[in-house]
Amino acid sequence: MPALVRRTVRCPCGRRSSTVVLAEGQEPLPLPCTAECERHKRRARLADAFGVPDPEHYVPVQVRSTRTQCAVLWLAMQVCCLSALSAYTARTNPHHLCGGR
Repeated sequence: MPALVRRTVRCPCGRRSSTVVLAEGQEPLPLPCTAECERHKRRARLADAFGVPDPEHYVPVQVRSTRTQCAVLWLAMQVCCLSALSAYTARTNPHHLCGGR
C-alpha cells in the first residue's frame, strides 16, 4: 500500500486552496475557479486600468465624499448648537458677559 501524503491544491488563479490526502506520487486535480475568483480578476483588471495600487483596500470616491459630507454636517451642527446656546445664555442671563456681575 502506497504512503499517503497531504497536498495543498489551488485553483488556477490561486485564490482558493484546499488540503487533500493522496497516495504518494498521485497528482491532485486543481480546484476550479469560482464566481468570486472572477470578481477578483475583474476588480484587479479595473484597478490596473485606473491606477489603483491596492484594490483590496481601496475606498471608492463616493464613500470618501459621503464620509467628508457627514463630518462637515456634524461640524456645522455643533457650531449651530453652540451659537444657539450662546444666544440663549445671553437672553436669559444678561450678566454673563460682564463676568457674572
